[in-house]
Amino acid sequence: MRVSRTFKALALAGAVLFAPSLASAATLSYQVPGNIFGTNGSAGVHISSPLSVNAQAGGFALKGDISGDSALESFTAWCVDITKSINLGYSYTVTNTPFANGSGVMNSTQIGNIQKLFNTALTGLNLTNAANSAGFQLALWELVYETGATFNVSSGGFAATSGNAGAITVANSLLAGLLGPKTGNYTLSFLESYRHGSQNLVTGTPGKDEIPPVPVPAAGLLLFSALGGAGLMSRLRRRATA
Repeated sequence: MRVSRTFKALALAGAVLFAPSLASAATLSYQVPGNIFGTNGSAGVHISSPLSVNAQAGGFALKGDISGDSALESFTAWCVDITKSINLGYSYTVTNTPFANGSGVMNSTQIGNIQKLFNTALTGLNLTNAANSAGFQLALWELVYETGATFNVSSGGFAATSGNAGAITVANSLLAGLLGPKTGNYTLSFLESYRHGSQNLVTGTPGKDEIPPVPVPAAGLLLFSALGGAGLMSRLRRRATA
C-alpha cells in the first residue's frame, strides 16, 4: 500500500469481532531506514474493486521478533488489508486466527488458499523484480477479497485494472498454479495491528524439510528396468564369447 509517513488510509466499517489466538507480540521496523520495500521490488497499480484506490504493491522488507525468541529477524511481509496503511514502531500481535481488529475475520478457505500461494509460488520468485514482487502481492489480495468462484486479478470482487501490466500478468500466472506442484513448505504468521488505521500483514517462514523430488512415472521405471536388463544380457554375451 501507499507508505507516506502520515500513513493516511481508508477504513472499512462493521467488522465481526472474535477473540484472536495470541502467540506473541512484535514491534516491526524497516530493514532499510525509510524504505518499506528494502531491496524488494514494487509497482504502482490501480485497484478498481472492492474500492477504487491507487496502491504501491510489493513485499515489505521488515525486521521484528515474530518467533517470540527475543531475537530480531529480517523477513518479507505482505499486506492483507488494502483499506489501511502500515504503521511501524508499534506492537503487532502474531496470531493464527486472523483478524479480530476490525478488518474482518478470514475463513479457513481464504487461509488455505494463502497457504497454497506461498507453497506454490514464493520459492524461487525473484522479489527484487518489481513485477514479481508486486504480482505476488496482487495474487494475495485476490485470495483475500475475491468473492467469485475463480481467481483472476483483472476482474471480479478484487480487480487491479491498470498500472504495471507485468505485475498483473505475474499475479494471474501465480494464481493459475495455485493447485501445485508445491515448491516450498511455509509456516504462515499473521501480524495483527490494533492501532487505528494500521493494516494487517502475513509472512511465511520456509520449512526446514525439502520438497520431495517428483516421483518417476511407472512407465519410466519400466523403461529403466528394460535398459538395465538389456545391459546385463549384453555383458553376459560378451563373457560367453571371451
